[in-house]
Amino acid sequence: DSNNALIEDNVFAYNGKHGFIVSKRCNYNIVRHNTSVGNKLHGYMLHQDSDYNVVEDNVAYDNTDNFVIFASDYNTIRNNVSYAARSSHVRINEKARNNFVTGNRLLAGRRGVFVYGNAENVYVHNNTVHVKNEVLSTAMAKNVLFAGNTIDAPIYKIAAGDRLIFGDNTISETEMVVPAAAPLPENFTVTNHIESH
Repeated sequence: DSNNALIEDNVFAYNGKHGFIVSKRCNYNIVRHNTSVGNKLHGYMLHQDSDYNVVEDNVAYDNTDNFVIFASDYNTIRNNVSYAARSSHVRINEKARNNFVTGNRLLAGRRGVFVYGNAENVYVHNNTVHVKNEVLSTAMAKNVLFAGNTIDAPIYKIAAGDRLIFGDNTISETEMVVPAAAPLPENFTVTNHIESH
């Protein structure tokens, strides 16, 4: 129930769960100019009935899923840079509806955009997606538009019965540049951080 907030210029690093999350009925928030790095679960998460939020101009690096929309509607994820997601760069699920993924750079990692769990009406447009496996993966999804994106190769994993629309997408073999370490602000220092592998 946290609404109309501006979350800006923060670093969310090496937490045991999520880097940043709004949970349950958090609407009309703007999340921008933040960095979320190395969190055990997700980098940025919009959770359960959190609608009309904008997540823009952020950096995510090495989270399980870098950006997540769970059971929430009318959200926009745009103009972010997402590096080396351990599972998916963008995950949308649990009956999420009418969400927009535009203008993002999704670089390295396993999978680009994953839409599943009866999510519907997802607009994926004008993103750059360079990943190891699937550019787009769906399972129990409908009305997903995938158009105007720049990708390595048309590698999709689409479940039987899913309904998608593919527009023109551009295949580009441009080499992706992924920093060897998370691009943290100059004055940021990590205290009491122990990495476990």
